Amino acid sequence: MSNDLPVWIQELVDEGRIDEAKAAKMAKLDSKKSKNKTEEELLEKYPHAVAGSHGFDEAANKFYMNVACQTDGCDELRRTYTSDLFQIRHCDDHRKEARKLRKEQERKEYEAFKREREDRDEG
Repeated sequence: MSNDLPVWIQELVDEGRIDEAKAAKMAKLDSKKSKNKTEEELLEKYPHAVAGSHGFDEAANKFYMNVACQTDGCDELRRTYTSDLFQIRHCDDHRKEARKLRKEQERKEYEAFKREREDRDEG
């Protein structure tokens, strides 16, 4: 049975973190879902993901990885499900800052649009 397991699942068995039955169930789930990619595929597509952090959350029945914060000088890691890797770029603290800056920029763009529209309508 263990020869058919993906490497990362076999490592969990070898470490004693899961038993063979759970490993078989995880391998079946891993092979059925097309969105479940190998760690190498995820690292290629998402360079901010941390190598060696790919795992399975039994409670949520989802795969996860750690993500390094993209803010210069920040070494914080954030754990996220692999389905969310495309949208995670910052740790929690810097996420709030980035959102605030993005909202500010959107507000400025909207105000400029409104002014242009009012000028066009008046003229």
